[in-house]
Amino acid sequence: MDISFSMQIKSPSERYEALVAQQTIVFDATQQPALEALDSLWLALSGKRPQTLPKDHRGVYLWGSVGRG
Repeated sequence: MDISFSMQIKSPSERYEALVAQQTIVFDATQQPALEALDSLWLALSGKRPQTLPKDHRGVYLWGSVGRG
């Protein structure tokens, strides 16, 4: 198997938008705040922007009804 390193790593929002475009999942506007939090964490951890998270920040806590995504 040939693995191409030219593939761009995508943010959570970019992955979500791609899945919606492929009709793999259905868009849900109520998930936008979660995507924003995940994007912020992803950017901080990937080094794409200066570290802006509090030192005790360890991730993102998500909660909601079953079936919300």
